[in-house]
Amino acid sequence: MSNMRSLLKTCVCLVVLLASSSFSQPIPGTIDSASALQHSREAAKKLLTTMRTLLSQQLAAGGAVRAIDVCADSAQVVGERLQEQLGVSIRRVSMKWRNPKNIPDAFESAELKRFAELKNAKALSDTSEFFQIVTEKDGRALRYMRPIIIGDMCLSCHGSREKMKDLIYSSIQQRYPNDKAVDYKAGELRGAVSVKMPLDGQKR
Repeated sequence: MSNMRSLLKTCVCLVVLLASSSFSQPIPGTIDSASALQHSREAAKKLLTTMRTLLSQQLAAGGAVRAIDVCADSAQVVGERLQEQLGVSIRRVSMKWRNPKNIPDAFESAELKRFAELKNAKALSDTSEFFQIVTEKDGRALRYMRPIIIGDMCLSCHGSREKMKDLIYSSIQQRYPNDKAVDYKAGELRGAVSVKMPLDGQKR
């Protein structure tokens, strides 16, 4: 349980971008699109807030080494709880993932690339978000994403390999031998929080 409260403030520094997406009209017996968007926002906020609090606690108690497992694993646990509470699928995704569970799907990959372009164009802000209604084999779903931006505190575990302490790097390699989430600089795009909520009563 102590490991579950480990690295959360180093990874959850975020900024988001607002992209408009037209809502379809509600269908009787389905979830209203506006309600789904509000639920998705709430889920993303809860995930980020919870992770930030856990990371702060572990960084204060034992530093970055103790926080590594929390940053990569606690998000999965928190996401599972939110999935049960709010009826959404939620996770963090990145093109440079640490935990293989955070590998983006095709929709997420396309949006991460767009986020990167907007970040390079200095078009991201801390009040931004992206959402879109998509039709999948099980029915319609609302896809919601918020970019995550690297902050100074993230660099102890996600910064330059050359400047990273050997103990931290060896701990990361032992836990995640295929880790790609290093060599970031403050202000760069880390990834995104991704939420998917079904609109037509299908299972998550």
